[in-house]
Amino acid sequence: MALSERSHRKLVAALLVLGAVLANIAFIGLGSVFNYPDILQEPPKEILRQFTANQNTIIFWFSILAIGAGLLAPIAVILGRLGSSRMAVWIGVLAAAVQVIGFARIAYPVRCSRR
Repeated sequence: MALSERSHRKLVAALLVLGAVLANIAFIGLGSVFNYPDILQEPPKEILRQFTANQNTIIFWFSILAIGAGLLAPIAVILGRLGSSRMAVWIGVLAAAVQVIGFARIAYPVRCSRR
């Protein structure tokens, strides 16, 4: 059963709100346990020391950021169905992929390199 245009709009609105809530909660969480994003101005040894001290929590919060960013993809696809711009769909999906990769690369390679 296909969703109506009104249902699509409601779904997009819900996904936008969810993405914003996830991003804000994750930034608050990262700020409280990792001093993110200010920690990125510190020397690498200090960043790794603080990362190691709260590794699982930091990975959790970066994962939440990645999930929130990943919501850009379905938002772009749904908005593409409501409009006529195919290019906007590709740009939105690409933006989601870049953000998810960016947030995932911060935590996961560091975790693997520490083993």
